[in-house]
This record gives sequence, structure tokens and C-alpha cells, in this order.
Amino acid sequence: MPPVPNKKAYSRKDLSRLSTFYSIPINQPANLHEVLMVKGSLSAQRLLTSVQMTQSDMTEHLSRELWMRVYNRDQDISKNESLLEALRSLGVPEDRAKGLVESINDSKVKEKLKEVTNEALSYGAFGAPMIIARDENNEEHFLFGSDRMELLASILGEKYEGPLLQYAVTKL
Repeated sequence: MPPVPNKKAYSRKDLSRLSTFYSIPINQPANLHEVLMVKGSLSAQRLLTSVQMTQSDMTEHLSRELWMRVYNRDQDISKNESLLEALRSLGVPEDRAKGLVESINDSKVKEKLKEVTNEALSYGAFGAPMIIARDENNEEHFLFGSDRMELLASILGEKYEGPLLQYAVTKL
């Protein structure tokens, strides 16, 4: 499908608005197509899987660091050295960092990633963020997108007060 110039321009502006609204430092990579479609994130996904399997308390921190590398600093997450840099930035000792990066080739790590990917696909996943929530009747609800928090709160029977409530000047 050929690129749609109006959508590309809109998306860049919308990304800037979202960055400001959520106080998240988003900067689209210079070559988004190369980052997403050529280099990909398989090595980073395997690293996160390995960390989840062995040091789950570090998974969120590493996930955030890898995201920042791509969507804030336009840095690589596909090469082993890049993954080592991400781990080092979190204070992971060098020998442990090297072991984690080496583990991305381990068959158990690869199988676990396939397992969770297949589980997501069984729910109908087609991208991220994907949320599966159960309501008070234990009915599953599949939600896609970061703009579904109000709907998620409704499903869970919770009041949604918006993002970054601590910064709100007025209460609507």
C-alpha cells in the first residue's frame, strides 16, 4: 500500500500532542520503517522474555529502557551490543548482562516467547498495547490501544479519573 501523505503528517503531529499530554518524551525514529519492519524487535523481545523468566522484577525497567532507546533516543535494539548497553544503563553487572544477551539464543527462551505470542494471538491480538480484562461476570474483554483506559475502568467497575491526575488544574 502506498504511503498516505496526509496521514503521515497527521500522525507526526498527533504523536507530538500525545507526548505533551501524557508527559512522555516521544520522538519518532528518523527511519521508522527500518526500525519496525527491517531491524524489528525480535532480539529485544527474546531478551525481555529471558529477563521475565529469570529476573522478573527487572522486566518493566528493561522494557521502559528499550522503549526509550527506540522512541526517545532513536537508538538500536536489534544488535547484541545495543542490548548490552540497555542492560548496563540499568546497572546490571557486565557478566550478568552478557549472560542475559547470550540467553536470547536459548531454545527455552525462544519457546517461551512463542508460547506467549501464541497465547496473545489466541485472544485475537494484532498489535500492542493489548489488554484482556474480565468483568464482574468473568466475561473476557479484549481492548486494543492506549486510549482505552476509560473503557477498561468501566469494564472493571472503577472510576476513571484520567491520566496524570496529579497535574490536573481543574476537575471536570
